[in-house]
Amino acid sequence: MADIPDRVRKWVAAREQHRRHGDFSAADALRQRIAGAGYEVTDTPDGPVAAAARRWQPVAPGDVANRLDAEAEHDLSVLLLLDAYGLEAEPAWLVEDATRCLASVLEHLGPHRFELCILDNGVGGAAGAWAADAARNPGISALHLGEPVGFNTARALQHQAATGRVLLWLDTGVTLNGDVAGRLLDVFGDPEVGLAGRWGADLSATVSEFTAVEPPATGLTDVHAVWGYLLGLRRELLRSGAVALDQGFAFYRNADADLSFRVRAAGARTVLTDLPAMQHVHRGFSETPAATVERESRRNYQRLLEGWRGQMQTLAAGR
Repeated sequence: MADIPDRVRKWVAAREQHRRHGDFSAADALRQRIAGAGYEVTDTPDGPVAAAARRWQPVAPGDVANRLDAEAEHDLSVLLLLDAYGLEAEPAWLVEDATRCLASVLEHLGPHRFELCILDNGVGGAAGAWAADAARNPGISALHLGEPVGFNTARALQHQAATGRVLLWLDTGVTLNGDVAGRLLDVFGDPEVGLAGRWGADLSATVSEFTAVEPPATGLTDVHAVWGYLLGLRRELLRSGAVALDQGFAFYRNADADLSFRVRAAGARTVLTDLPAMQHVHRGFSETPAATVERESRRNYQRLLEGWRGQMQTLAAGR
């Protein structure tokens, strides 16, 4: 098992312990997770042996093809991220939420030229199997990382693999209720717009907090930060090198605010528009251990301040 990731080795060892204690239900669950991560385990007289399965091949971040130099092949790239940051085991809701989200995408984006890119961020198990099954359909691709990476690193990998004119971050806790693609493409018809979404916020009178902003019934409103639950990014900003993600944001919170400041620093607008979408429970917040959320949120906000304190103070003073 020389080439097997450490986390898979642990699952194999844990499964063997369950088998020895007669807990075959738990052992079978771990076998499924091992398979979801792209490996298979064979029981031999000398103990279990794990090897890469043939269903899909996990990749390392450095092996993901970089297509940012390629011309756009689609109007829109929908980027779904399967993540279990801070969780000990794969949560059952991950596949449930992803299934609901994907169904809404397929229902409402049909008339447009789009691709759907799924990244299994080292989760494996049922989530990995779900992504592999989804990728059997035309227009859907899946990347399976052998080990999890930070939030912005995962998003950066999706950016380099996608070829839509607009890259759409879509949290699996969101469903589309109408022609989101058509509206977004209209918004990005304005060459000054670099980032657009449904939810966002402005800094309050200080740099210590953001205050939610609702989009107007028609048209656009400029905001300090567009939240990443549903966020469209002009791909050309990445291709030109004007914008690059700060991969120091390992947790999701304020990674979208950092992106917003980067887009605005590149001379583009960050706007909200009334997109037909619904946000359900945001699992990244509600299901992540509270201590982890608190620790990582503080760390990310400090990183945001270190990078953008001057711009943040100027924006807050303008309130």
